[in-house]
Amino acid sequence: MGYKEKTKEQLIRELKTLQKYARRFQREESERKKVEQALREAKEEFRLTFEYAKDAIFWAETKTGIIINCNKAAGKLLERKRNEIIGLHQTKLHPPPKQKYYADLFKNHIQQGQAFDDEAEIITKSGKVIPVYITASVTSIKGKLIIQGIFRDITERKKAEEEIKESEQRWRSLVQNIPDIILTVARDGTILAINRTVSGITVKETLGRNIYDYISTEHLVKIKKTLERVFQTGKPDTYEVFGRGAAGANTAWYETRVVPVKHNEQLSAAILISRDITERKRIEQMKNNLIRDVSHGLKTPIAMTEMALNLYSQGIKLNNRKQIRRAEQIALDNIKRLRKDVNNIIEVFTLDMRRTRVKKQRSARTSLKLIVNEIMQDIKYLADEKKLKLKVDIPQEVSRVRVEKRDLKVLLVNIIDNALKWTERGSICITSRLKGGWIEIKIKDTVHGIAIEDKDRVFDRFYKRYSAIEGTGLGLSICKEIVQMYEGKIKIVSQGIGKGTAVIVILPKS
Repeated sequence: MGYKEKTKEQLIRELKTLQKYARRFQREESERKKVEQALREAKEEFRLTFEYAKDAIFWAETKTGIIINCNKAAGKLLERKRNEIIGLHQTKLHPPPKQKYYADLFKNHIQQGQAFDDEAEIITKSGKVIPVYITASVTSIKGKLIIQGIFRDITERKKAEEEIKESEQRWRSLVQNIPDIILTVARDGTILAINRTVSGITVKETLGRNIYDYISTEHLVKIKKTLERVFQTGKPDTYEVFGRGAAGANTAWYETRVVPVKHNEQLSAAILISRDITERKRIEQMKNNLIRDVSHGLKTPIAMTEMALNLYSQGIKLNNRKQIRRAEQIALDNIKRLRKDVNNIIEVFTLDMRRTRVKKQRSARTSLKLIVNEIMQDIKYLADEKKLKLKVDIPQEVSRVRVEKRDLKVLLVNIIDNALKWTERGSICITSRLKGGWIEIKIKDTVHGIAIEDKDRVFDRFYKRYSAIEGTGLGLSICKEIVQMYEGKIKIVSQGIGKGTAVIVILPKS
């Protein structure tokens, strides 16, 4: 039907249909433009994301391994321009010794088509090797399969990890080598971790056991209460106890610091840092003994001297010469005793300072014979009273020792005085002989002896077999320290009480 033949109504209907199609076309065209704009924006966003990503990004063909694209970060990482990178084989990104390894890894990754996440190393243009973390995946670009690798520089992370590792090693070494016992226990006392144990018990044996199994009965309540208090208050605490070894016997004093451990704001365990304070306790006891012995040692001769003075005054009034002489002798003996005890106490406190000086000055040259003769003159009166024979055999050629005069005299006075004090009859002999570059001095008595079980203890500070024995118990310990100061040796030879004693001292020859 021609245009002219159509009715008005038909033309209006067709016009409306055309308008409808026109509106649809306009909508579709608008949508298409929007889609195209979105695509352009997505492409630009992708380009910008790719180009300006902080991590280096490489695209390589899956078949050849040739790099076909990279971003700015890749150039910065490799210290190369983009055109220097594109066209390289992906293995050239890595140090030569590891290129085959990465080539095989690349091939295996392509075959499996799986994502790849691992640490690796790349080499820069200047030859610097940089650790990286690679995230790689196979994808398709314009119908071509490529492998995309995102390389993140992990130099700082590696540095931090190394520092943490070194810190952990230092901490582990500290914990393992520190003399303290450090252990972690649960609320019920179960040992969860421990760095070391006392002798006779292994770490493996203790793990899972209860800490109370190793504590002596008398301290059990104290430790339980301390741990309960720490868990209740959340505050550290300290206790001192005797620890118990494998055999169940008391072995040593321990001071333990208990520190609470929180997990999710709950007190779940406690760290116990136990320090062996046996030596400290021993020194404290020695100090107490020193105070006691010094008080007693000084008090007795002072009281005896006062008594002698009163006896002397009475003797003067009565004109009793025998009483006067006796009073004089008592006073003289006790003044000598007092002087010796005071000198020994002073000697103990000055030995450490003098030890440093002796190490620096080793040129001392002292006559052994002269010192011994002086001491013999001093003790002759007492020896005569006891009817003891004093024998000295020191040849001139073995008389000079490399020891300072003061030290030699203190050494010999203590040994000879001991021999004089304990020998009631017989003789005291002092001899010397040459042994290589050393001089051996022997002080021997005929009656007084030392119990076999005491021979290893007589050189300990403040040791006395019986507390009632006069003196401070410092004499032989001072002798030992003086001898050691000159790198010499000292020992006691005795078959027991009443069988005589020989003190043998070896000192360097001058």
